[in-house]
Order: sequence, then structure tokens, then C-alpha cells
Amino acid sequence: MTSSFLTKTFLISHIINKLGSRQQRFLHNKMQKAMTTIQIKRVYDDASGQADDGFRVLVDRLWPRGESKEKFHYDLWAKQIAPSSKLRQWYHADMENRWDEFKTKYTQELSCNPATTELIKTLTRYKNVTLLHSSRNLRQNNAVILAAYLASHPEFNFNNKCDNLQN
Repeated sequence: MTSSFLTKTFLISHIINKLGSRQQRFLHNKMQKAMTTIQIKRVYDDASGQADDGFRVLVDRLWPRGESKEKFHYDLWAKQIAPSSKLRQWYHADMENRWDEFKTKYTQELSCNPATTELIKTLTRYKNVTLLHSSRNLRQNNAVILAAYLASHPEFNFNNKCDNLQN
């Protein structure tokens, strides 16, 4: 982190601490309303969507096998921010041993991809965002990495509603 960021963070914390408890609650509520909440779902578990899903984004480069384009509900297919074909194929060749390196490489791809900036601008317009993926592995997939990447931005609040995941 840069010293400028740390300085701004310190100043904001100092100002908030000087406020009264009522003002702190007000500020906290305003900040919560402005944040985008991100959740992750598997395409095959909820193809039609739920009311609390908000803006649904398919984050896979390939269309989910067996899903009808007419019946599957999504608001945006962000295939341009999915892992590159080369990276995806490399990872799938040895998924058990390449997860940590895949996370690093995919995060680098996200950082260098201008489509990521556009996606962030789009998603911040919505209170709730659901990232949709088709991977069988619910804990190790590109949606998990993308959610972590987005959560590192101050506009987002990562809400993992997948506490009972298996794998």
C-alpha cells in the first residue's frame, strides 16, 4: 500500500473517531447503502435466479454446458474478464496442484485487463451482484478469485452466502 493511501485511511479513521456515536452510526449506514454486495452462485444450482440476486453476471468464457440461453437468467455475460483460454487450459491440466499459481496468474490478468475497470464501473451501480460460474469445484474457481479481487476495491462488500459449500 502506498503511504498516501495509509495517510488518507488514518485521517478518515481519526475523523470518524472524533464524531459522536449517533454521527458514526449515520455515516456507517450511508456507507453500507453505497456498497455493492457480491455473492457467488453456481449456474446449475439456480438458473432462473432469485429476487435478492440483484445483477447477475456470468463470469465464464464458455457458455455453461446444457443450459438454455432462453431459460437461463443473467444480466451480463462478462466473458472478457474470465481467465484466458491458455490459462484456463493450463489450470485444468492439473487443478489439484496449480490452484495457488492460478490465483496469482488470474489476478494479474484481471489487473491488466481494461474490461475489469469497465466491469467495476458497471457493478457499482447495483446494490447486489451475483457472480455466476459453472465449475463443479465451489471453492476453487475463477468466480472466487474475481470476487476477492472486487472485494479489494472499497466500493464492494463481499458477502459469501456459500457457507455450506462442499468440495
